[in-house]
Amino acid sequence: MKGFEKYNEDLKNNFLNPFFTEFQRNFVNIPISEEKSTLLIIDVNKSSLNTLSNYFSENYNIITASNGLDALKIAWKINPSLILTTFAIQGLNGFELCRQIKSDLKLCHIPLILFISKNTISQKIKGYEVGADSIIPKPFDINLLAAQVNRLIQNRILIKEKYLSQNYMIELEGNNESKEERFVKTVRKILKENIADPDFNVQKLAGKMNSSTTQLYRNMKEITGHSPVEFIRILRLQNAHILLNHKDISVTEACYQSGFNNVSYFIKCFKRMFGSTPANIVNSFANNEDNLTRPLVQNIKNSKYSFYKSVG
Repeated sequence: MKGFEKYNEDLKNNFLNPFFTEFQRNFVNIPISEEKSTLLIIDVNKSSLNTLSNYFSENYNIITASNGLDALKIAWKINPSLILTTFAIQGLNGFELCRQIKSDLKLCHIPLILFISKNTISQKIKGYEVGADSIIPKPFDINLLAAQVNRLIQNRILIKEKYLSQNYMIELEGNNESKEERFVKTVRKILKENIADPDFNVQKLAGKMNSSTTQLYRNMKEITGHSPVEFIRILRLQNAHILLNHKDISVTEACYQSGFNNVSYFIKCFKRMFGSTPANIVNSFANNEDNLTRPLVQNIKNSKYSFYKSVG
């Protein structure tokens, strides 16, 4: 909540900036619950905005806009859980807004529902070509819309769960790589290139990604379920696990080659994540034993929750 409070204060301080005017009217002082998903609803029709806002406000945080350029700025600032936009909006039309969001690595993971005024094949094709996740012609049944919103948000949760148990040191094969997967692949590539540098932190990662630390945090949490700090630590530990399993290497060497500069902290993190100490992994490798070298991903699945709660 502190981040949103600070952001609201920043907006108040910029109240005379005309670009932020609509954003301020619709966002400043609106309470944001971190326990709820956030919907960004864009429509020039105030009656439609009010209808949708009132309907969804019980279960979701609601942010509204009528201008596509303002909506794009809002999306950058708050990283909503889902965007609903009509075709006919000011600034950017719905198709162009969708195209920009879906071509931006920082926003492309956000599900987007596009309302179209004409139920024609050509409009539907254009909507899907610019990346809309769902296209709904007007007028629509609001219960059908609610089902679509819920489905898309639940799909995002499932994607997060997939990333929570993934071994990020292994390149996954696939012909149809999603934009989310390309984002994670880029982050992983940067981290692997700097894996042995103990000073490579979130700020440096954000710089390499041409992103602010706030935006990087929101994207990482939304796509993988991990914060950047957690993600960096996971990749370092996975790297150490692989080194200990496949090389004749000491615990201290694995620690430093994976970017840790404190051996005792490394051992603590390693045991919490994999259920075994690095020394046991080294011994099992030396003795050709299999009982302590369980599949890396399975170890992550078994320990992912306790790991984050227990390690500072």
